[in-house]
Amino acid sequence: MTGGHIDDDTRDELFIAGYQMAGSLQRRRKFRTNTYEGCVETSFKHVRLGALSGYQFTAHLDGKQGSFEVVYFLRYRDLAKLDTNDGEMSRWLGLDDDKPASQKKRQRPGLLARARNARDSN
Repeated sequence: MTGGHIDDDTRDELFIAGYQMAGSLQRRRKFRTNTYEGCVETSFKHVRLGALSGYQFTAHLDGKQGSFEVVYFLRYRDLAKLDTNDGEMSRWLGLDDDKPASQKKRQRPGLLARARNARDSN
């Protein structure tokens, strides 16, 4: 992922938007979080980074911290996993999250489970 700093909720929403776009072959989708709002676009370009490959997405974000663009890709295997029962709980860990108490605080519903729920509600 390249671009400015984004929070966990925005990162999750970008993943979910990409998943929904890939499933419906939608090329543009708006989204909103507490921190940012914007638009995700894709032409379903295949990208490879070493052994990783997937679809490339570009998000245009606007928020209190300013406006910037984030370019990211979703691995094909992660998109395929969304239809399984994996990933019920997960956490985003940062450099300061080396203590167990900090890690437990950051635990949240699994991103894969959240994406499935978002898909099922549409």
